[in-house]
Amino acid sequence: MKIKKHLFLYIICVGLMFRLINLTKYDLSYDEIIALIRAVSCGSRVLPHIAYNLFLQCWQVFGTSALVLRLSSVCFGVASIFAIYLLAKKLFDVRVAYVSAFLLSISPLHIYHSQELRTYSLTVFFVILATYFFIKALEEHSYRYWVGNVICNCVCIYIYYPNILIIGAQLGYLLFFIKKSKNHLYRLCLFQLIQLVLIVVWFYICLWPEVKDISYNAWQRPYIKVASFLDIFYTLKNFAAGYYAPNVIRMVGGLISIAMLLKAFIQLLRENKEKMVLLLWFFAFPIIFLLAFSFCVKPLYADRYVTCCLPFFYILIGFCVSRMKKVKAILVMIVVCMISVFSLHNYYLNCMESPYWERLGVVKRKEFKMPAEFIRQNYKKNDLIVHTSEVSLLPIEYYLDRSRKKVMLNSKACQTNEFLYKVRVMKSDLGEKPRLIIHDPEKHNFRLGETIDELMACDNSQLLEDYKRVWLISSAWGDYYFEEFNQWFNQRYILLEAREYDGVKVFLYQVNWQDATKNKSL
Repeated sequence: MKIKKHLFLYIICVGLMFRLINLTKYDLSYDEIIALIRAVSCGSRVLPHIAYNLFLQCWQVFGTSALVLRLSSVCFGVASIFAIYLLAKKLFDVRVAYVSAFLLSISPLHIYHSQELRTYSLTVFFVILATYFFIKALEEHSYRYWVGNVICNCVCIYIYYPNILIIGAQLGYLLFFIKKSKNHLYRLCLFQLIQLVLIVVWFYICLWPEVKDISYNAWQRPYIKVASFLDIFYTLKNFAAGYYAPNVIRMVGGLISIAMLLKAFIQLLRENKEKMVLLLWFFAFPIIFLLAFSFCVKPLYADRYVTCCLPFFYILIGFCVSRMKKVKAILVMIVVCMISVFSLHNYYLNCMESPYWERLGVVKRKEFKMPAEFIRQNYKKNDLIVHTSEVSLLPIEYYLDRSRKKVMLNSKACQTNEFLYKVRVMKSDLGEKPRLIIHDPEKHNFRLGETIDELMACDNSQLLEDYKRVWLISSAWGDYYFEEFNQWFNQRYILLEAREYDGVKVFLYQVNWQDATKNKSL
């Protein structure tokens, strides 16, 4: 009885423990530092995620270390466990609420996002909260719940605009059950109109400047492939087992998920058709819509764009488990726990086995702090730092600044953000090969260098002529032409130092044209 009384507290503690393990073991990634830069930057490039940028600006009062910054995601990750408990309890009963909260607490995918300085942890929390207010508003037709729903919906899209899909799911559900709310149609239409105005204002002020300035091809992310129906199965595998689980475990997780979702659908059909429609619609609509958009317009399907579906996935699984017989339910929960254990074991060891096309845009953690420290210790005045990809640019810059006990100032962050926007636009040209990215620490500026074809066509790079030493940095992701760049440097410059870290390679070259020429002739 005492265990049952404190069961939810135990679940919260388990969720908190998994989200704190190895929180700072791996350095901040390119995407995390992009989020940090946008939070202190300026201009229209930061507006689409304006709410999250404002939140990070406030959070930086506590510090800018990896621990402090990632704790923001941990807090919302743990809060999501409490929120899903309330939502599942509202929809069904305490048993479903406990199971759903436990599943989210040990979810490898949610733990991954809760240890990442990105918008996804906040997305899950506010989607759950928005859905809770939505259901309460439909039941009680109270102004306060409609206000809560509108506020949470707007926060959802202000922190991450793909979350507009969950608002589409809500509108679709309202149209489906419009007859039930005909006595309160005025109130319903009023708040939907207010929500529409706020969304239009956000689109015009925040998103439209980026839409009109970027070419059509810029919306084609280089890591997103042509969509297929298999993407749905990949999404279920990631929801069930995360990105790091062994391939066999991911397959088992995906198949179990399909079986349990079908069982939940059949059971809900018998018990409550309205709740069946709500849960399946909220879970399936964003996935189906984005997949249809990818088929008909432009490939944009990736798991993180449908993060808003994650809580409904666990509530459906939780409902299925709660309706099983005791022995069968225990066996299923043991299997689920084993899947999480295998996945989290690999995650904490940074061992990723899943093929890239099943986790688009997600890569292993990389080591940036030690390469930055090596550069700082051996750096001389007027050295030039050259990156073969923008992926290593921001993390190295961040840790170099921290080693000098500096933080990114607003003007510098704005300049960096505008430069990265320029790189993105150039990448939108599908015929454009990657260019060298040149960073002059003395002048605090960034420039785009030559492509590998342009370098091969000439004896030297005019952009490097005024420097005696050049640092060449490559990361293990995004550097499709690194070997060619490295070969070009080795043939023309003198290699002084070479270090290889986990995911990052650093080379120091002597750019002395007379000595280099003599050395090559010998």
